[in-house]
Amino acid sequence: MGCSYSGAALSQKSVLSYKASCGQHQQPMRRLELTNEQRKELVREYRKLANDSVTNGTMVFMHIFQNNPQILKLFPFRDLTGDELKRDPLMKGHGSRFMQVVGAVLENIDNADTAIRPLLYQLGERHSYYEGFKPEYFNYYKDGMMYMCEKNFGEKLTPKMRDLWCKVFDFIIDSVQDGCRDGLSHIADDKRYWIEREHQLQHGQK
Repeated sequence: MGCSYSGAALSQKSVLSYKASCGQHQQPMRRLELTNEQRKELVREYRKLANDSVTNGTMVFMHIFQNNPQILKLFPFRDLTGDELKRDPLMKGHGSRFMQVVGAVLENIDNADTAIRPLLYQLGERHSYYEGFKPEYFNYYKDGMMYMCEKNFGEKLTPKMRDLWCKVFDFIIDSVQDGCRDGLSHIADDKRYWIEREHQLQHGQK
């Protein structure tokens, strides 16, 4: 997560995929249920993080990569380590775009379920096309996000605020995982179709 993000409208294909996904889930999707005061607190705290989004986004990914090197192997800067990785322009750009995603959720926190969830779904769906990426990898992003909060807020990260951030991050992770899983399912369906089609053509069937 952290690929190019845009608040633009969903593609028609993603709209259809998202609507189908909503109808297929046996368990209700996680909603971002917060009081008005909780929303205000989160937005207020996020503004502190947004003051240095590049550093904070890079911190998230450094934590992810250090603890899950298999994920680093999926990125173009896979051969870099330590300070060299931290200073890499591609890495910093990725971290900045990641923080934009978090920011979009906080900026639209009053209607995140309808305004932002479909875009997060599309972002997750896009990740299904990156060879080797698995939906469960998104779980490690939450660890990175909480690490970043701990480093920024220190003792001011009270149990109450930790719980609020967890709700936001769980909402993000659930949404992108749904899109990624569905994307992988569609890719598998396409492969099966073309294998069957090739078999039919080989046997003279139309």
